[in-house]
Amino acid sequence: MSEHQSPQEFKNENLSVTVKHEPECVVAFDVTLTPTATEAAHEKALRNVSKEIELPGFRKGKAPKQVVMERYKKAIQDEFRDIILNTTFQEVLKLTNIYPYSNESVHDVKLDKLVPNEPASIKYKFEQYPQVPVVNPAELTLKKVNPPTIDDGSVQEVIERIRRHHAQWEEIIDRPVQQGDDVELELELRNPALHEPQRRTGSYEVVPGKMDEKLLGLVIGKQVNESFDGTPALNQPGTDGEIEANTTCVIKVNRIRHANTPELDDELAKKAGATDVANLKDKIIKSLEKQLNDTIVDLKREQVQLALLQKYPFELPRSLLQAETQRRLDKKIDHMKESHFKEDEINKLLQKLEEEAKTEAEQYLRLQFLIFKLADEQKITVSKEDILQQMLKTMMHNREAMNIDSEELRKQTVNLVTAQKALDYVVDHAQTEE
Repeated sequence: MSEHQSPQEFKNENLSVTVKHEPECVVAFDVTLTPTATEAAHEKALRNVSKEIELPGFRKGKAPKQVVMERYKKAIQDEFRDIILNTTFQEVLKLTNIYPYSNESVHDVKLDKLVPNEPASIKYKFEQYPQVPVVNPAELTLKKVNPPTIDDGSVQEVIERIRRHHAQWEEIIDRPVQQGDDVELELELRNPALHEPQRRTGSYEVVPGKMDEKLLGLVIGKQVNESFDGTPALNQPGTDGEIEANTTCVIKVNRIRHANTPELDDELAKKAGATDVANLKDKIIKSLEKQLNDTIVDLKREQVQLALLQKYPFELPRSLLQAETQRRLDKKIDHMKESHFKEDEINKLLQKLEEEAKTEAEQYLRLQFLIFKLADEQKITVSKEDILQQMLKTMMHNREAMNIDSEELRKQTVNLVTAQKALDYVVDHAQTEE
């Protein structure tokens, strides 16, 4: 993080202020008001109170000054204090050009004795807007992303998925699992730290290269409803990286199926939306090329984000970071509850979850500030067509998006597309490492 600035001094005819910058974007104002300023504020307070009172024998607002001061001392003093605090704060903000991050950011105000025509001392403390660095893409070096070639194997893999999609499925109940089958497995994960096991279900192709070698060797020869020790296969694909040390696994075969796939011919090609086999392969190649291009774009954007985080550190307001951390932590806990974790199990993992949520929140917020400052500086805009295309893409790949308010979805989409364009701008202007 950047070093904190030395105290700064500002003054005008009404006041002087010392500005101190503290960690987590906290700013402290130490203000001294002149006697003239306090006298003017007291006179204003007296006028304000006088306007609102009525005394026998006088019209509203026309009571003698001395009478008002004697009878309404507390009201005048309260108004005096409010005027001093509010007008002084606004004046200091304009003088220093330093502003709170939000209306809730001012969390500490101290005012010493307040007497008209005498100096007054006020201390303000608040969170300011982050001091976001200026991004210079030329300072960043990205690794060259070499696209993989589309070979016959890639095309054949898509064809196999199409054949499986149009396959006739045979339920197997009278023989054990053999190579070429599809199996539904239930994984029961057990750990001494948890009172109850976690259960996960997944479907797998019993084919070398598509199923982990250890799991393949364990599952072949097993019958429906048969259970076995699957601990040696804990690291196979599908265990989502959340497996803890000392975890053991019992696997049960819930279902065995076999796909009787159709031959690759013009009839199958037509079912897949092509005119013939040659046209199907051509469509597959074009689709794979688009996927590869999208993947390359995503990889470059990820590189940019990592480079920005490393190159431009800066501090965030504590309240903002805490709120985003809590939001992410709540989401993680909700996900674990949906996965049937018990309360005590979640509590044992709470510290780890909090650390993960804080790291994710800090990275996300810093990137948001950097990216949108860059977008603003470079006057990056999005078109209606950009918004429409991204909204359609979002709704196609995320069913939950259908439940979001349309205006909120549009706002999220505009932010997403703006961020993507800003990242692409950096990609285009950064140096590339060969």
